[in-house]
Amino acid sequence: MIHCYQREIQKKSFFNVDSMRNIILYENSRIEEIDSKKWFKEITKNLNSLDRVATFIEQRTLQNIQKELQNLYTIFIFLSTLILISLIVFALMLLAFFKLARDEQRLRIVMDKYIISSTTDLKGKIINVSEAFCNISGYTRGELVGKSHNIVRHPDMKKETFKAMWYRLNRGLSWKGKVKNKRKNGSFYWVYANVEPLFTSGGNVDSFVSIRLDITESELLLLKVQEEEQKNKFQEELIREQSRLAQMGEIISMIAHQWRQPLSAISAASGSLQLKAKRNKLDQDTAIKIADKINSFSLHLSATIDDFRNFFKTKKVQTVTNFELILSSVLSIIEGSLEENKISFNVIIEGKESFKTFENELKQVILNLIKNAEDALLDNGVKNPRIDILIKDSKFTIKDNAGGIPENIIDKIFNPYFSTKAKKDGTGLGLYMSKMIIEDHCLGELKVTNENNGAKFQITLREVND
Repeated sequence: MIHCYQREIQKKSFFNVDSMRNIILYENSRIEEIDSKKWFKEITKNLNSLDRVATFIEQRTLQNIQKELQNLYTIFIFLSTLILISLIVFALMLLAFFKLARDEQRLRIVMDKYIISSTTDLKGKIINVSEAFCNISGYTRGELVGKSHNIVRHPDMKKETFKAMWYRLNRGLSWKGKVKNKRKNGSFYWVYANVEPLFTSGGNVDSFVSIRLDITESELLLLKVQEEEQKNKFQEELIREQSRLAQMGEIISMIAHQWRQPLSAISAASGSLQLKAKRNKLDQDTAIKIADKINSFSLHLSATIDDFRNFFKTKKVQTVTNFELILSSVLSIIEGSLEENKISFNVIIEGKESFKTFENELKQVILNLIKNAEDALLDNGVKNPRIDILIKDSKFTIKDNAGGIPENIIDKIFNPYFSTKAKKDGTGLGLYMSKMIIEDHCLGELKVTNENNGAKFQITLREVND
């Protein structure tokens, strides 16, 4: 646009200028024909046009320069800001790197001081150990590096343990386990070791690293607990034996009651047989009849001895039975004593579900409960003494009318050596053993309550088998 405008001005101006030049240059022209005003006007007009063009060009050039300077300034500010941010980020990264390096160094110091670790080559020769390893073993780093790891091996450790360890390690697998080690001074310590193989970039095992945890205190505590368990087990067996002996004495007393009548009958029958023989009045039929009676009474005595012998057999095998069968076996021993003391004995069976249990131990418990009820009835001089038994599937309930157990001692009757029969030389072990047998061996529950002027004991077996 600017160029077109300039050409237009040039056409008009130079046309007028050329005309005046021709008038001046040619000799035949006269000066009068030159109009000075017109000449000056044309020249001035041309110069003004050039000024306007020059001013326009100057303004546009200044605008472009200003615009370019503004763009350069913006780019300069952006680049400066970017460089400043980069420097800040670089400084922060540098600080973070130094912090990580410092933290790593601290971590290495802590690990070296508190983590029991070691590195060995493929043959078990020590390459490096931590300060904690030196402290617990009693050796210095110089005494350990280059030596076989067997330097801390305790003779109590079985060879099979290390064979299993090397079997896994040589196949690139890790190994974990408890190890008993020997200190330099000859004492021992326990660690839980985790041994891992280290691999090269080619995937081959290069060395082994082991991290250990000191478990000496826990192992010593475990050993002490095991010793205490052995003591408690021995004490428990002693209590059990004392209880068995006490119960055996009571059963012998019961058997004596049962034998009294058959022995008297045998004595009477043999006396009658002897008398008839002396008087020559013993015929064959009488002799056979008396002999049958004696044989019958003898069989009863033999059966009583078998019941007594089987009762205390220490069978540790569970058998399938039910409370009716167990009660029947117990009554064969104590029934004579109950009849002699005129104690009413009533049994109600609402269900006889079979279950698997230690039968002889359960018999001892039921015999002990019935015997205790009998003693309570006799000691309290109860008129019309009564013992009621209720059998309902896996529950066995025995109740008497002896007045119940005093509330101040009812929570103590299952304690060992606590007895309400001190005046009768009670051991205080019967109920303690009964509860232990039911709850620990038979996986059941034995509890006691007072009900209707009497004590009620209830056995509940949790695991019932069809």
